[in-house]
Amino acid sequence: MEAKTKYWRAWNQIIPEKGERDFWINIQEGLKENFKLYKYFSDAELLYTFQTMIRERNYRSVDLALVKRFIHEFAGVSKAPQGILLVDDILDAIQKSDRGRALKVVIEKTKPKKKTRKRKNSKATVTPVKLLTMLDSLTWVEEHTKLWYDHLDWVVKGMWESLFDVRDYSKNMRGIRAFEKSRKRKNKIQRAVLKRWRDENRFVNNLHKKYSNDFTQKVKNNYGELKNLTLHQKVVSMYASRGGFMDLADTGVGKTWTALSTTSLSDAKKTLIVCPASLVHSGQWERAIKDTFRDAVVYTQKDALQEDFRFQRGKRCFYLLSYQTASNLSGKNILSKIRKSIDFVVIDEGQRLKIRDEKMPSRCRVRLENMLVKIRKNRKINVLMLTATPVPNTVGEARSLLEMLSGKNFREVSNYNSVDNLVAMHVRLKEYSMRYEKVYPVRLREKTVECPVNLKLGNHKSMLKDVGFLGTDQIALVEAKMPKILKQIKKTPKNQKIILYTKYVTGMINVLADELKRKGISYTYYTGTRKEGLDPKQGALFFNGSRVLLASSAVAEGLDKIQDHCSNIWLVGHPWTYTERQQLIGRVYRTGQKKTVNVITFMAKINGYPYDQNVKIDRINTKKSYHDTIVDGVYPEKLVGRDESWKDIVDAIVSGEKVRSSRVVNAGLMRRLSTQHRIVKKRKRKSRK
Repeated sequence: MEAKTKYWRAWNQIIPEKGERDFWINIQEGLKENFKLYKYFSDAELLYTFQTMIRERNYRSVDLALVKRFIHEFAGVSKAPQGILLVDDILDAIQKSDRGRALKVVIEKTKPKKKTRKRKNSKATVTPVKLLTMLDSLTWVEEHTKLWYDHLDWVVKGMWESLFDVRDYSKNMRGIRAFEKSRKRKNKIQRAVLKRWRDENRFVNNLHKKYSNDFTQKVKNNYGELKNLTLHQKVVSMYASRGGFMDLADTGVGKTWTALSTTSLSDAKKTLIVCPASLVHSGQWERAIKDTFRDAVVYTQKDALQEDFRFQRGKRCFYLLSYQTASNLSGKNILSKIRKSIDFVVIDEGQRLKIRDEKMPSRCRVRLENMLVKIRKNRKINVLMLTATPVPNTVGEARSLLEMLSGKNFREVSNYNSVDNLVAMHVRLKEYSMRYEKVYPVRLREKTVECPVNLKLGNHKSMLKDVGFLGTDQIALVEAKMPKILKQIKKTPKNQKIILYTKYVTGMINVLADELKRKGISYTYYTGTRKEGLDPKQGALFFNGSRVLLASSAVAEGLDKIQDHCSNIWLVGHPWTYTERQQLIGRVYRTGQKKTVNVITFMAKINGYPYDQNVKIDRINTKKSYHDTIVDGVYPEKLVGRDESWKDIVDAIVSGEKVRSSRVVNAGLMRRLSTQHRIVKKRKRKSRK
């Protein structure tokens, strides 16, 4: 047997030129030896490992569809005998198949335990010692393979991620030390993991000596208290200082200071920070920089357009540029002027730079990417991307983010949302990122409020088709949701503040404002055009008296301190992506929150048609499935969303009309919608010409 064909004995030694049955027998033997390790790896990691084994060990005629079904079923298995029985079922199915393939045979398995909120064997509950112990029965004879280094990287990063929770840090560190000192013989993979972790731990422990002299190494929280950098911030800055990297930590864990720590560790003199405009205008980034670096110079937005603009020599300089400004004509000139000086780039809320359509990427994306391409032709530059949600819609969007920060092409991952592509993207993402899923001490309570209504819409069918989602959302708000919202506000204690979120602003925010005013409930705004609710320069009225914040998508990104005042976020008009939904909840469910967080989703049902469920929530759940596979490695439950045209939706709403029980739509609303309808028809006529 050639040396290169010797591989991972965890799955047992695999002899080349064996068939499908031999593959599954080896998997079964591996389960008997090391079930816990199989369960530790995520679904995506396990599938990637199996696929690599099949390819590199030359197994013949292994049905990959059956492998994927096994991974899916194995996720619900809690004990080794159940897993072994599952493989027995597969072997039996193969034997009964004419050509040794079991495409149509249903795999039977024992019933898994009832699902709980905690994931079994999740990386949040596995200690470093358990990780090291699970490697005990693994032996790679030939280490220098891609799979070897992938597993090595996963285990070391898994050890770090399990240490991020300060409550268990001391106990886990004592466990690692005890394992290192134990006389028990360690195999090759254990020795390799320990060596890399020791080197990295030594580096992290000596970071205080490696930071630049002007770096305070302190974090100032919302109450003005100075805190030490967290282990998460130190470890990610270590990785990010070595090359392009993505911090996937949950909202509110301090990714801002991860970026500033990396700036110091890399000794970057001229840092470009691209972020939402709200974080520039509110001074949030500027305050963090000046609290962290002594004598730092901060430039913002269009400063570079001044004729005599120059970065100050001998000073650590930061340039804050919003996505909006980068998209304008001035953005092109700004990036061109500062390009030669920039030596580090931070992209905050990095999901904004996704490529949705490769033929028409955003101007901001094109300009930043062109700048990085020109820089990389002459010198190395590191890019740190900060985002808790790197998968807004598709695998292609996640790939586009990774390609931007790394400067590499990942052609093996196509834009198609298949299991194989999602798994391949998960593996590549883990190579360039770390994930910190923080466990907060407060509860997250989610509730759905059904809002049924029967309306006479038969005479307005043509109008509904033209006004689209915006018009129907307005009808759903006025006729179905508003009474329920007011009722829910009445039930909520008067000392509790509430955020009412809607994706659309036109015809939505003004309706909410009018009804709240009529009921004598104080309110303020935070939308794309009105910021007085949270902007300190405009009084931050939500923090200083107003009970309700009427908010649009602008509230979803980067804002802090809301959790100090509010624990209620109600979704009146739903976002289109899982990413935005999580970002919204993350405004209040984050570090500093001391109360139970209440998330209420108002769901309209018009003439019996579940409008919000079918049009919005089902799409969000499909995108959540993509996100969970790419980020957490969970096998996707739903790959294809609801295929329903807008015409089909309108037909379903109108056909459900009940003449006797239906009521006429609000006259004022119908006038507004009729105006929108005329505008749409006028545009259509112009486009035909």
